[in-house]
Amino acid sequence: MVFERAQFNALAQSLSVPFAITSMKAGSATLEARIKMRGKAQNDASEADFDVLQILQTTQQPLQPHEVVRTVEFLNDADDAGITVDAASWGILDEFLAINHKGGANRS
Repeated sequence: MVFERAQFNALAQSLSVPFAITSMKAGSATLEARIKMRGKAQNDASEADFDVLQILQTTQQPLQPHEVVRTVEFLNDADDAGITVDAASWGILDEFLAINHKGGANRS
């Protein structure tokens, strides 16, 4: 995953566009509850189950120090599987991406 993040960073630089990493955080209990709900509903195309969750949790690679400074964390522990409204995190992401009010990327 470190390699993939580096590739996206290089791509952003080659296109002269801003780069940021968003880190979505949810507790194990929340993730497990969501898998159970999806299994009961049987209307989700995802094939992720408890085995997939375990693999992802054990193979997740921590962010490198140079990546942490370009990362914005969002808490995703809401019961409705939505991202908790966090104006501070959205503001930080907006700053990282340097989006101005006219809708264009600020490349200065």
